[in-house]
Amino acid sequence: MVTATSETTTSRRFALRGISATVAGAIGVPAVATAFDDARLIKLCGELTALQGEMDEVFRRRVSIETEAATDPELDRLYNLQADLITVIVRPASLQQFQAS
Repeated sequence: MVTATSETTTSRRFALRGISATVAGAIGVPAVATAFDDARLIKLCGELTALQGEMDEVFRRRVSIETEAATDPELDRLYNLQADLITVIVRPASLQQFQAS
């Protein structure tokens, strides 16, 4: 049986994946490729992919209003990490700041 909560969670998940795809498209591969050596770029993209897996796990646990409220801080932390990683990929000068944190 599909509940309103599971439909909402699923819709949010698809929306977030769409946003991620849009951001990835906006980055532009040629600009990124010239800014990083391949190994560093692969590492950062691997971290971004792993982070998406963590986010998926949090969304799997969000099955009620209570669990949504309980996982909000964790999800906020993951969103902040995602933003930091994307910033580092887009702006290589941010790498030193990211590595320091």
